[in-house]
Amino acid sequence: MLFRSQDAKVPAHSAISSTTTLDGQGAVASTTCCTLTEVDSAGRRRTAHIESASFDAKVHMASIHDPVGLTIASVNYDGHKASVTHYPPTAASKMVPSDQPFSADNVERSDLGDKTIDGIQVHGYGWTTADPTPATGGVAGATATTAAGFNPATYPVVHEWWWSPELRLFTLITDVDGHGNTRIQKYEKIERKEPNSADFLVPAGFDVTNATVQSNTP
Repeated sequence: MLFRSQDAKVPAHSAISSTTTLDGQGAVASTTCCTLTEVDSAGRRRTAHIESASFDAKVHMASIHDPVGLTIASVNYDGHKASVTHYPPTAASKMVPSDQPFSADNVERSDLGDKTIDGIQVHGYGWTTADPTPATGGVAGATATTAAGFNPATYPVVHEWWWSPELRLFTLITDVDGHGNTRIQKYEKIERKEPNSADFLVPAGFDVTNATVQSNTP
């Protein structure tokens, strides 16, 4: 079943995640760095691609969801450009993360219970994705040649995801493909403090393209 959050407000925080893949013997095959997620007390959220696993690392690209200003911005810090879409008040609720880990229940998804990861209380879910086309041997390309790296189309894929109801994000995602290759997405640094308010603004001097979404309400 889905975990029901009792707190509708996400606390201000900053978090850095990275993705690591392991081969079938458990050796590190690759590491992708890094994603910075920032949420302020007003509910604004910035998701940024950063250069290193540091809160003051250089930001290359980011998306900013602002339920107060009713805008979603895509910012290219390297190119000094941004596109900003303005939304009607009815869209505000869609700019904040859901308090549910999944959009619907799934009878094949098992409940792994609660535990603490790096001081964060989380709730786990596990399930297996089977081959959708067993009669033809699976998705084209999902063969022995993919054994060197994680492939989500190499079935069966076993999933174990750990959700923080407080922060409304999966702090740890582990997927293992049919060859035993593993992909791990993990938030390794989490700070519970108010981010810099300037992080949620398009920097001055950037070339900004604006667009407006009209309300469908008469």
